Amino acid sequence: MQSFADEKDDDISDGASFMRTFHTHEENAEWLKKVEEKYGDKLDKLLGNDYLVERVIDALRARNRCCEIFSTVDAHLEMYEKYSMATLLETPLKNEAILKQYWPVYMGGSDKYGHPVFYDDLLSMNLHKVVQVFAKSANGHDLSDDQIEHEPYHHHANDDDKLFDFCSKFRIKFYMQMAEYKRMQSEKFKTIIFKHVLVMDLSNFSYYKVASHSAMYFKIAKMVLQREQLLYPQTVHKIYLINCPWTFTLVW
Repeated sequence: MQSFADEKDDDISDGASFMRTFHTHEENAEWLKKVEEKYGDKLDKLLGNDYLVERVIDALRARNRCCEIFSTVDAHLEMYEKYSMATLLETPLKNEAILKQYWPVYMGGSDKYGHPVFYDDLLSMNLHKVVQVFAKSANGHDLSDDQIEHEPYHHHANDDDKLFDFCSKFRIKFYMQMAEYKRMQSEKFKTIIFKHVLVMDLSNFSYYKVASHSAMYFKIAKMVLQREQLLYPQTVHKIYLINCPWTFTLVW
């Protein structure tokens, strides 16, 4: 496995280089002006997400999908209200400590360029227990480890929307915390940092567990992770998969 220390300077495409190249594309500048004219002060809500509008424009322009720029900004503003992002960082989630226990997401330092290292156990978590914990929390139930381990739980598809919304709120709060850390790193390194390194530890990966809950995995990927990609585009610097068992390698 390549270590963080093995990275080369010419591999880096950080926020500073992004902003240097953004305005070299005339179409980017034209769309930025259109967005600012259309939305005006409404864009102030999105300023905490560094250069979000520029990243949205650049990503869609590069894919020849400029016709989606306005609708994407609309979706950002809708999610800002839906997930109460103005106060989300200061608002405890129901059973938040237990949520983190069953779906571990955390930061562990940074690489030598200042990018935070983000650990996500998405592919190794016990999905049945995650659904149980998040669904019950979304419905306002208090939980204990003893309840989770011993009480039977059967998820109903009718609860999917509430479950996915609560999962999204949990993940978005973490991304907002990471964005705050990136701003601190930007000041420390005297540059613009809005990317991170993603590490996925597969030591507890089970092909059987994934296969037996494949429908729910796909739903989470579609409903939850797509929202993250929409809110935080172009923020992954590198991805590392570690402790991969042969079963994962076979699937990959």
